[in-house]
Amino acid sequence: FSTANQYWGPATLFPVILGNNAAGIPHAFLGTERPTNIGIGRMQARVVYGVESQSNFSPVTGPDTFTNVNFPGTRRFMSGLVITFSPAPIPGLELGAARFFHQAWTGRIGASQLKTPFEGILKSSIPKGLALPGLDDKDVLKNQLASIFGRWTLPQSGFELYAEYGHEDHNADIRDFESEPDHSRIAMAGFRKVFAQSDTAFSALRAEFIDGSSPTLERHRSEGGIYVHGVLLQGHTQYGQLLGANIGVGSPAGANIAWEHYSPRGRTTWYLQRIAQNNLSTMLSSGVQSVRIPHFFATVGVERYRFGRRADVVYGADVTEGKRGPTLPHETNLSAKIEIVAHIQ
Repeated sequence: FSTANQYWGPATLFPVILGNNAAGIPHAFLGTERPTNIGIGRMQARVVYGVESQSNFSPVTGPDTFTNVNFPGTRRFMSGLVITFSPAPIPGLELGAARFFHQAWTGRIGASQLKTPFEGILKSSIPKGLALPGLDDKDVLKNQLASIFGRWTLPQSGFELYAEYGHEDHNADIRDFESEPDHSRIAMAGFRKVFAQSDTAFSALRAEFIDGSSPTLERHRSEGGIYVHGVLLQGHTQYGQLLGANIGVGSPAGANIAWEHYSPRGRTTWYLQRIAQNNLSTMLSSGVQSVRIPHFFATVGVERYRFGRRADVVYGADVTEGKRGPTLPHETNLSAKIEIVAHIQ
């Protein structure tokens, strides 16, 4: 049992499903303690179950449990499964897959809830459930996020390459999966390269991007947004904070590139980041969307983490330039921070 954050996948800044942006979810888990040798390689697995809470600013009111579409409940039941595999013939390679479910909270946990992480990946394989007016009767009270990911580290050259491809909700059937794999998709990729300068100091270049923007497919087929759901209005959050990449909901994207230097005294990071939100495809079936709708934010900053004998000091500053839609003016934000991290013995 734990309330700790869980970090799934290889991302540094933009995890598709779970990261440390939000508070930890109180949960029970069962899994391997360490990478387990299965002959052809090493495997790890974990299944989790927990109960999520909403923000005090959430528009959802009423009881904790699901009543109807207007009162979907202020709590949600979560469940998930993550598996990683490192094949023995290829050192440094790690492959993985994950599923994460939000589900309407009924006040009890039964066999149906416990089996959720192991249900079929296609909607055609799921039995019918509660029917709600105007909505599908298959998994209407659930929202699934699923992803596959991989990472390949090459220690001798100081290089690491990784990627993750995720999906919001189920594919309808195998034909849907084969013909339109980019339906409600979210993709992430990144790399890191280390440059050794001495036995005690080195520098590193890293870059990462994530794309959850609406694909061209949306011109012809309506689809739901990333990290949102039609019935469970809290979306992919805990206490109102995103559980995955902190780049926004619906149709977001982001990129980050950074240069870091490490030494016995600490770490210095220079970075440039870009975030795009409301990045809808044009020519939707419901009407033509303006190409000026998206919101853009660009940030350049520096952070210094200095080690101390009794406490570490973290300080930095950044400047952000942003534009929200076609009518609002450009915004400029300057910020600075300082933190003291005490050593507790």
